[in-house]
Amino acid sequence: MDANDWFSGIWGFNEKYLFIVGSLGKVFYYNGEKWNEQNSGTTSWLFAIRGNSKDNIYAVGDYGTILHYDGSKRKKCPSNTNKRLMSVCVTDTKNVFVVGADGLILRYDGTKWIRQISGTNNWLRRILGIDNNNIFAIGDYGTIVYYDGIKWNKQKSGTNYFLLGIWGDKRDNVYVVGCDQDDRYDRFSGIPSKG
Repeated sequence: MDANDWFSGIWGFNEKYLFIVGSLGKVFYYNGEKWNEQNSGTTSWLFAIRGNSKDNIYAVGDYGTILHYDGSKRKKCPSNTNKRLMSVCVTDTKNVFVVGADGLILRYDGTKWIRQISGTNNWLRRILGIDNNNIFAIGDYGTIVYYDGIKWNKQKSGTNYFLLGIWGDKRDNVYVVGCDQDDRYDRFSGIPSKG
């Protein structure tokens, strides 16, 4: 790894099987002893990586990039979009969900990628799949949408924050974090900025 590499996603099956993804399509794999770069086949920025087993791992990123890793090789999946994809959840081989720009939600059913109706045009930043019938996506302006196995439904968040992180282990035990869109922090200058 180079000090100039930027990473934005991490996922692991255990402490000896980890992946990180980031700028210029970078993918690194950790085997418990050292990090090794893997060829992703893309130079698009990769924002997230998730899987449900060692042979069913997805990474998503810019320009509609979706990559699938089967444990030995990585291939690009046809997403039929050029939008930025921000997050992915994998509950099983027939239920893979991807979220991104302008309220985009894609679902892979084991055969093809299908665009789903999210009910929002706000960017969706993260997705959490507890199981096939309990999936949450969060994003800009306090957006939370919930999938019950049939359709996506808007949820009241009580905030207008940019929602950037989510964790949960069952439908009624989910936590979300975010930041006030009016109080952003410029990471390059170290100065809080308004607007």
